[in-house]
Amino acid sequence: MMNTRLTDERIAHRIAEIEAVRSASRDFWDGDYEYPENIELMVLREIQQYRKAQRVPVGYMVGTTMLENMTQAIACKANSQRQIQPLYIAPSPAAELDPAVLINKFYERYPLNTFKSDSARAEALGCFMAGAELQCYGDFIAYEDSNIDE
Repeated sequence: MMNTRLTDERIAHRIAEIEAVRSASRDFWDGDYEYPENIELMVLREIQQYRKAQRVPVGYMVGTTMLENMTQAIACKANSQRQIQPLYIAPSPAAELDPAVLINKFYERYPLNTFKSDSARAEALGCFMAGAELQCYGDFIAYEDSNIDE
């Protein structure tokens, strides 16, 4: 399976590529061309800003005292031998789907008598599960190929 994770370097490289194309078209039109906002560029910049925010401390601990900024932490530490510890936003736990719970939710919302046939029910359940994957992971789950002829 190929690793398609977006690293910070890949994001920066792709932003530079998009900006180069935009710059070239502006030069061609002598700056008179209104270039539409690129959705991909907007998303990449948003991801970049989110990642930067994750790396910035939200506060500092000196002993048992929590302080808002480094200046306060340095002033507090000057009077003692305690260490300054930066505090970061904790990463959220990995999302998980429990198929049994989701199927129970599906049948709570859509009882058996709401479907005309088993095939209609199966199709609706498939759409429900696909929607759950999209909400939970932001994309569909990539399953390994099992070399099964279909």
